[in-house]
Amino acid sequence: MTPDGVPRVRLPTNVALLAGLVPVLATVAAYLLNLKAGGRLGPEFTCSPFFEGCVSISRAVRSGPGLHLFRAVMLPCAACLFLSWWFVRAWLTGSGACSGRRAGVIFACGAVGAVFLVFYATWLGTEGEWYRWLRRYGVTFYFAGTAFAQLLLVWVLLMENNRRGMFFGKKLPIRQQIKTCKK
Repeated sequence: MTPDGVPRVRLPTNVALLAGLVPVLATVAAYLLNLKAGGRLGPEFTCSPFFEGCVSISRAVRSGPGLHLFRAVMLPCAACLFLSWWFVRAWLTGSGACSGRRAGVIFACGAVGAVFLVFYATWLGTEGEWYRWLRRYGVTFYFAGTAFAQLLLVWVLLMENNRRGMFFGKKLPIRQQIKTCKK
C-alpha cells in the first residue's frame, strides 16, 4: 500500500495475470495429460477444448490424472480471482473513479464468480444429482459473476471517468445527448 491507501500496481497486476493465465495453462496441461494417459476421451476429441464443436473443458478434465492437476491449480486460481477483484475495489475507491458502493457491487459480482469457481472445481469428476447441480450452477455463476463484474468495471471506467468523450486527449465531436447522474 502507498501512504494514501491505494495498493501498489505491481501486486494487483501480477495477481490478475495469474488469475487469468494460469487457468488457461492448467486446462491445456490437464487435457494433454488426459490424452496422453488414454482417458475416456474418444479420438474425435483430439482438438482444442477452447473452440466450439470440440470437447468441453469440463469433459476434457473430468477424469484421469488431469482432473487432479486441474483441481490443484484451479482452487488457488479462485483465490487469485477473489484477490484481484478486491484490488479492483480498492483501486476504484482509492482513485475516486467511482463511489464505494459501486466498487463494492463490482467486487461482490467478482467474488461470486470466484466462490462458484471453487464449487465447480471441487465437485468436477464426482457422480450424483447433487454434485451435478453444484457443477452446473458453479460454472454458470462463475462465468456470470465474472463477466458481470467485468462489464460493470468497463462501464465505470468509461462512463464515470472525467475524460469521457476523449480520444488520445482530444475531445471527440459527440453531442451531449446522454445525461448521466453524478454520484
